[in-house]
Amino acid sequence: MNTDNKSQGISFFNILICKYGKFYIFSFFVIAIVALLFTFFTGLSLYKITNKYFLLEKQGIQTNAKIINKEEVGFRGGYAYLYYKFTDDQNNLVVGKEEVDKFVYDKTQIGDTIKIRYLKSNSAINGVVNNKAPIIKRAIHMIIPAFVFGLALKDNIFNKIRCKNER
Repeated sequence: MNTDNKSQGISFFNILICKYGKFYIFSFFVIAIVALLFTFFTGLSLYKITNKYFLLEKQGIQTNAKIINKEEVGFRGGYAYLYYKFTDDQNNLVVGKEEVDKFVYDKTQIGDTIKIRYLKSNSAINGVVNNKAPIIKRAIHMIIPAFVFGLALKDNIFNKIRCKNER
């Protein structure tokens, strides 16, 4: 008697489908893929922002900038941006935009002066001194998909257990 699972047409996915059902497996994989993609792209964004922050902390030239505009995008917990202008060491006028937390956004007015850092080699890379708001926001955005995935997995498992108990 041949006990090779492949020769009998049994695969890992067939076992899962027989045990849990097609909809359960499909919904689990869709949720997993969406959560992984969201986490990947948010992680990439977090990496870039963190790299810029530490590069400016380490190599940046500190100067003062004047706030020229403020912008809020979205509602509650959306994004708050400060637009500012400064003159670099080559006497070039540079305009920058930085995401800040709601507290900094509310207390800063157009015309105020803030401390910023920029790279001497490329003054277009600049940011507000000690501004960790974008890093914190992206880190929280990385945790959310893992939490949602966990809830969806829990819901699917408990739903399946409930369905089996009703039979």
